[in-house]
Amino acid sequence: MTKIAITNHGHRMNKGTAALLNSRIKTLKKYIPDAEFAVFTYHPEIDYKPEMKYIKDVKIRFYEVPCKVSLSPRTVLKTFHSILRLLFCNSKLVKKLNVKSIQEYSEADVIISTGGDVLTEDYGSISFFNYVANLLLGILLEKPVILYAESIGPFKRRLNRIIAQFLLNRVRLVTLRERISREYLEKLGIDKAPMYVTADSAFLLEPAPIQRVKEILEIEGLKEDSRPLVGISVSKIISRYGFHNLITPDDKYSKYLKLMAQIVDYLIESLNATVVFIPHVVEPWGNDDRTVAYDIYKLIEGKHKTVVIKNEYTAEEVKGMIGQCDLFIGARMHATIASTSMHVPTVAIAYSHKTHGIIGEMLGYNEYVLDVQNLNYETLASATSNAWNNRTKIRKELVSKMEDIKQAALLNGKLVKELIEHLSES
Repeated sequence: MTKIAITNHGHRMNKGTAALLNSRIKTLKKYIPDAEFAVFTYHPEIDYKPEMKYIKDVKIRFYEVPCKVSLSPRTVLKTFHSILRLLFCNSKLVKKLNVKSIQEYSEADVIISTGGDVLTEDYGSISFFNYVANLLLGILLEKPVILYAESIGPFKRRLNRIIAQFLLNRVRLVTLRERISREYLEKLGIDKAPMYVTADSAFLLEPAPIQRVKEILEIEGLKEDSRPLVGISVSKIISRYGFHNLITPDDKYSKYLKLMAQIVDYLIESLNATVVFIPHVVEPWGNDDRTVAYDIYKLIEGKHKTVVIKNEYTAEEVKGMIGQCDLFIGARMHATIASTSMHVPTVAIAYSHKTHGIIGEMLGYNEYVLDVQNLNYETLASATSNAWNNRTKIRKELVSKMEDIKQAALLNGKLVKELIEHLSES
């Protein structure tokens, strides 16, 4: 029996993180048939059973992450001080603690990261400290820690660079989902562990059966003849990274809403399209894409040709819905991974290097990746028009490219298997 701990998981209501978890588990199970999984999440209060129904015959246990850093700077420093002290002490002391999550950590054969782009300052230092703490705990317990298909960096603060260097030079394997991260780590002097550029595991996520997808679309008020069908994923957070001529988050958000409403009306007028907002995050504490979609909907003139998906669905079901679109515009990076892996021509709105590296460089669609810092109506309308006019060519290219991308994503699981075999022989 191989015990695999997957740590730093968010929750099933973020369909990107759910896609990462589900695809990682299925890939690892493919290469390590006797694997059992303990998943460590920041939100154990959320019921995960519905999200796992497409993963059959896999034993999975969910726990709260062992380390949870609060917003207090004093607590942050105290947490890291304790971890660093323990790193240089007898780690057997920690194994004796009667804490279930730490027991699971100590019994694991390997500890694997999930999250995709959590080792970064893009979401603030507190978020970064949280994810680092749970990986450092694995190192403290003398467990092989693996970074699995991550995007890493940037780190503008010196302290964060030092922490990243300390952590990354003590893990046993690093796989990255784009070249930009590798070049960044090489500049940081990260060179102790084997490092590979692979692909995001979510490319391997299997969509829900087509009959189930059709049922959902009917429930949501979309008829089969609603063509052309243009899907859109939106995000409130992304507006904060753009529109630098505006100061307040509210002003930036308002600008983003108006821009997306203009694009929807443009699609309706120029293509006679039906536009469907497909939420990729439906968090109950404010970060809900449906709220953003409804805010945009209020500003749209062609409301009769616009649909907002109202209910929550699994990551597999969401991917199936996205796959029914003729064109897709995505502000959520994993929504664009879902669309491109379903061979849907896609325009991606990027706020970090992950989208540029995956959709732009790896897939070869730089012209369809628009940085939110330079986003305006003209550039978005032009990219959307070009993607539509070249849709047949793009679909054929995606069909051809996706086999290699999926093989690169499978390489993550193969490398983990090889490491486990090597460790068992040592």
